[in-house]
Formats: sequence, C-alpha cells, structure tokens
Amino acid sequence: MKIIEPLPPQTFEFITTYADAVRNGNALLVLPREIRDQIYELVICTDEENHIHEPGVKKPFRTPSICQVNSQVFEETVPVFLQNTLIVLTQPEAPIELKRFMKRLPRDVEFKSIRKLASGAPHITKIIPYCTNITSLTLRFHSKDLAWDRLAHAYHDRTLDTSHLAWKFNLKRIMALRKLEKLTLLFGGPIETRLFVRSTRFSQSRNFWGLADWFRIEFRKKHMNVEVLCPEDDDIYSYN
Repeated sequence: MKIIEPLPPQTFEFITTYADAVRNGNALLVLPREIRDQIYELVICTDEENHIHEPGVKKPFRTPSICQVNSQVFEETVPVFLQNTLIVLTQPEAPIELKRFMKRLPRDVEFKSIRKLASGAPHITKIIPYCTNITSLTLRFHSKDLAWDRLAHAYHDRTLDTSHLAWKFNLKRIMALRKLEKLTLLFGGPIETRLFVRSTRFSQSRNFWGLADWFRIEFRKKHMNVEVLCPEDDDIYSYN
C-alpha cells in the first residue's frame, strides 16, 4: 500500500499595511474594490477628453492611461470608462471597431457597460441589441435617410413616413432598451440643418416632422417613461 506523505505547510505573506503593499508593488490593488472603483471614477471622469469617444479606422478605440497599468486594472477600469463616456458612432467602420475592442473584455462587462450612445441611424441596428443598459441614446438622421408622407398637403407641412423609417432602421428595437431614460433626435450637420429646417416649418422640425411623437406613442405602449428631445435651432446638430 502506497503511503502519501502530507504536503509541507505553506506560508503566505499577507499584505496588511500600505507599506507592505508598496514593497510588493501592489499599492492600489490592496485597497478594497469599492475604494478602487471610487478612485477609478475620479481619475477617469475628471479628464474631459474621456467624456466623448468616437472610434474609427484612423482613430481606434483607446482607453485612458490608467486602464493600461495591468490586466486586472484594465478589467476593473474599462467598465467605469464606458459608463461615463458618450460613445459616438458616425463613421461606417465605427461599429466594427467598437466590437473589436469589446472582444478584449469579459462577456458580462463589454457592451453592457455602455450608458450613453450617439449614432447615425444606419449604424444603430448593429449595436443596439448588445447595449442593453443604455440610459441615453442620440440618433442622427440625414436628409438622404428620410422618407416623407406623400399625403401631406403642402411642402412646408409635410411629415415623415414613420412606418417606413421604423422598418428601414428597425427602430422598434429601441423599445427593448428597458433602462432608456432619454432619446434625442438630431438632423444632419450644421449647414444641412440650417438649409433644410428653413425650407420647412420650424414648428415641424421641433417635433422632428412627426417622428418624435411616433417614439412617444411607442414608448407609452411599452409602459416606458422616456423623454424624447428634439434640440432647437443651432443645437439641433450638437451631440452635447
């Protein structure tokens, strides 16, 4: 019969003081996770460059320098970064770049950490199904994206064909965002907006030519209390 010798007792060096943590090169990670999260938020949220991030081919998705300390700090800080940053998707390759970055994160973190998202209408259906915790969503439409109701009696009084737009961009997927609090509708860029809005009644543009009311009705059907905004005049094309 083979006798298995017991393993010798193992000794562990417990880090009990800040001085011990410094000697072991682990001054930050020795702190409780709740305190580390507060530190991460202070560092990330006080840097104005982190408030808006627009990934693309020429500008890949980048994180603050604190995220690059080591792998553990990366996994702990990136969710804080995503929760406090407006992610802007305007370039066609932006959703692809964002997905590529998310592959570096644990599955329970990745897209679920995004709280604020701004996107052109054509890109939104590629991202919305993954971002289930969004609280603020901004949609930008250009004149080429719009379809008009042919029953309008006058050019100035025309309204959007909301049924066609809902089908074209699968807008009803937005109703699945149960944590959504605010939806902002934007139109075009500065020049396009000024020319286009002046060609229609400004009162119509303030309601986004009927699309804002369509969203309000759809949200009520789902018993969702979502504020639908249409910025006025020069603010109509701003992400801020």
